[in-house]
Amino acid sequence: MGRPREFDEEKALEAVRAEFCSKGFTATSVDDLARVTGLGKGSLYGAFGDKHHLFLSVLKMFCEEKQAQAQEDLDNERPAIQRLRALFRRSCKAKDDNTPYRGCLLANSTTELASHDSDVRDLARQTYKVVEALIVDAVQQAQQDGDLAPDVRPEELARLLLAVRQGLEFFSKTGMSDEELDTIRQAVDHLLLGQKYASK
Repeated sequence: MGRPREFDEEKALEAVRAEFCSKGFTATSVDDLARVTGLGKGSLYGAFGDKHHLFLSVLKMFCEEKQAQAQEDLDNERPAIQRLRALFRRSCKAKDDNTPYRGCLLANSTTELASHDSDVRDLARQTYKVVEALIVDAVQQAQQDGDLAPDVRPEELARLLLAVRQGLEFFSKTGMSDEELDTIRQAVDHLLLGQKYASK
């Protein structure tokens, strides 16, 4: 049976993503998804499959967006050291300070499901590997430019920076202000500046 097309699929997926991001996979019911999309359960299943399949579709789209954003941040014409610092300048906070920050769908899903859902775990691992590889490339370029010490191991620094970036996501969910988060960003700036002289 073909998918029903008498609805805006893109808007429906956006609504589904917001619901999963707000509540998580387990706490989101099929009734919730039917409500936010305006579709009956039969139409929902016919269009997207079961709840798990729909969740994976939304999560995969989010991962693709995350990779594309990392590509934009880390693979451009600016000096590599500036690209690395800019990775931490993007605010995690919601535009409306009165709205609790829901967090990154990938980070939330990994925390909730990766221990027992291999599909989620594989998507998370694949996405973080792509982002890590982009950071490694930028670190290596910064070394070639003389902005980072040549004895720094790119893979190790890349994983540290990725861990800090994910930590910013976590702290944002606790309600930490942008001013407080800036202390972490400033520490990263000092780390990147300091690497040039680390071997001296």
